[in-house]
Amino acid sequence: MSLYQILAIDERLQSIALNVWVIEKWHDEFLGWDPNQYELINTTILPHQTIWLPDTYVYNSIVLSHEETERYINAVVTTKYWEGKRGAEVMFMCILHFTELHVDWISAFSLTTSKIAHW
Repeated sequence: MSLYQILAIDERLQSIALNVWVIEKWHDEFLGWDPNQYELINTTILPHQTIWLPDTYVYNSIVLSHEETERYINAVVTTKYWEGKRGAEVMFMCILHFTELHVDWISAFSLTTSKIAHW
C-alpha cells in the first residue's frame, strides 16, 4: 500500500483520511492458460468484475464498506499470477499529538491490513 495523498487530519476525532494505492499480486490456480496455445500471449488485461478479488480490510478503519472506499480498475493477468491495482480512500483512527510537529510525524501511525480469502 502506497500513500498517494493526505485528504484530512482531524485532531479532535483523532482520525486521518488518506488516498492510498493498493497493489496486490498472487497466483490464482483457476485463472491461467498455456501461452503456447495462444500465440505466446502470456499477459492480458481484464475488468475487475470478471475475476475473483480478495477482501482486503484496514482493521482500524472508520469505514469498512468496500463500496465507499475502494475504486477498482482493471487487473493485469499473466500465466504466473494476477496483479490488481486500485485506489482507495481510507479513514482510520489514530493517536495524534501536535504539540511537537516533526517532519516525520506521519511515521507515528500505522494501518493494520488483512486479506480475507473465501471461496
